[in-house]
Amino acid sequence: MSFGPEVTVDQPVAPVGEWDSPTLESGGYAPLGEAIERGIDLLEECKAEYRKGGFPYKYPLFGLLTRGRPTDMTESDSMWGRVQKQLEVGTREDHFELVGGGVGDGAVDTLCELTVLVDSPILQVVPAEGGYEEYFRLLAELPGSVPPQHPTGAASRLHRGDVKREYSGLHPVK
Repeated sequence: MSFGPEVTVDQPVAPVGEWDSPTLESGGYAPLGEAIERGIDLLEECKAEYRKGGFPYKYPLFGLLTRGRPTDMTESDSMWGRVQKQLEVGTREDHFELVGGGVGDGAVDTLCELTVLVDSPILQVVPAEGGYEEYFRLLAELPGSVPPQHPTGAASRLHRGDVKREYSGLHPVK
């Protein structure tokens, strides 16, 4: 998905190996709250279709990359609280794992404030000349993207401490 000036689905939810890294451009208006809610809805719809068809699936990663502060919500409004709760419940109840990336201090601050109740990594992203490939490569390499199975059958979780490597242009801040 991309957001700005509107939320659009650029490619359906797909396994990492079938996903194409998009070309990203800043659009000014950033409906981050709407994008997060729509992204969570898409993940849940995809998981429901997989269950309905009897297809196994792995624990999904929810990659969230933003350049600025949201233009559709503030910390004091109802959308902020609703989105914050959806992220908290979604990660706590193992619906998905969030990996946030902020380009610029304002974006990182926003993601840290929004995910204060979520035990997920937030990365400072400094795009290379070619774009954001390092961020997307990190998503593909994280343990949660293809989780090992514990003897109980429960998928393992990625936690902040698991992001130990510093990638060129990516630095853990949370």
